[in-house]
Amino acid sequence: FAMLLAAVVTSDLISEDLANSSFVLYFSRALKIRDYLAGKAAGALLVMGIFCALPPVIVAFVSLLTQTGDDYWHSLGVLGETALVGGLVTLFFVPFGLMISSFTRRKSYAAVGTFMSFFVLFVVSNVFYEFDKGWRIISPIDSLSILFTWLFEGDVPSYINEGALVAIVASLIIVPAAVVYFRLTRQVVGK
Repeated sequence: FAMLLAAVVTSDLISEDLANSSFVLYFSRALKIRDYLAGKAAGALLVMGIFCALPPVIVAFVSLLTQTGDDYWHSLGVLGETALVGGLVTLFFVPFGLMISSFTRRKSYAAVGTFMSFFVLFVVSNVFYEFDKGWRIISPIDSLSILFTWLFEGDVPSYINEGALVAIVASLIIVPAAVVYFRLTRQVVGK
């Protein structure tokens, strides 16, 4: 669901500005690229957070309020972990969607490109999983699932390297954000 939502939410954030040549308007004033991206990302993160982070946090909070036991500290820990996981899901998909949106002027291409990129990684992961189970972390969905298991239960499957897992998740957040920044820098300089 988060993958589809990110594809829809981020598809027109930059592509529409490219199609309408709005960069001239945005950057003719003192607006900096980081401010532009912060605004676009904040809007996408808000929408993603409403659908991906808020519902699990509400469920965890209601469970905390209605629990029959008296171990509230443990329940507060679960609430905190749930908020962390919801925030990570929200943050995970937005930079990649913004990156794909910065490559095209058509929002439909951006939406399909975002979804298909994640889907292709899932397919590649499943193909190579037959040879080595460690390839499972190439799939964004599987890498998030394994990371959440690690956060909640404290262990990962023996065939998963924790460093590689963190590197994959971090690279799927940081690299797309950097690509978007540098693409927009080139776009603005090229006015």
